[in-house]
Amino acid sequence: MKKTITIKTGDKPKQKNGKTEMQKFLLDLSRQIGAVKLGDDATGPKEEVGPGERVIGTLPEDVRKLFVVHSNHIDAMNGLCKGFHASSLEFLLGKPPEPEDAVAADQHVVLHRQVELVSNIFWHSVRRAFPGIACEDHIGIRKDWQVVVIREPELPSSAVGLATLLSLLGRQPHRG
Repeated sequence: MKKTITIKTGDKPKQKNGKTEMQKFLLDLSRQIGAVKLGDDATGPKEEVGPGERVIGTLPEDVRKLFVVHSNHIDAMNGLCKGFHASSLEFLLGKPPEPEDAVAADQHVVLHRQVELVSNIFWHSVRRAFPGIACEDHIGIRKDWQVVVIREPELPSSAVGLATLLSLLGRQPHRG
């Protein structure tokens, strides 16, 4: 006997001019990427390859443009968050909220989610450009658009032993 599964999705996405908010966001992101000019390295990362980092290759041009857009989104978020976080602190210190504070709080959350989305798209694009690092947890972009795998420093065996001992002690029943 076949079972039918029905998934309720709630309200339909809001549309303006025939496009959902997500469609507009993705189209805008695509326009931002297309507008990036990569003439000099002023827009690229400045950090040198460090010890414990292994260079995998050079970031492709289209993903470089996404890096610039990603950086711009982070900069915009940081600028807007300063004011919001200051007003949040004033509220916590007893200043009554302004009516626009609720709107600002919503915009603040949306902005953080948009930056997170662009970040996820960027890092997914890096991993697609270099399939060999798809399962690496720690990767980075360095000067001259070098893609690196970052090796986490290993704990000395004494630290591992201490951590194991502490975890075992934490599980022992208390005898009192």
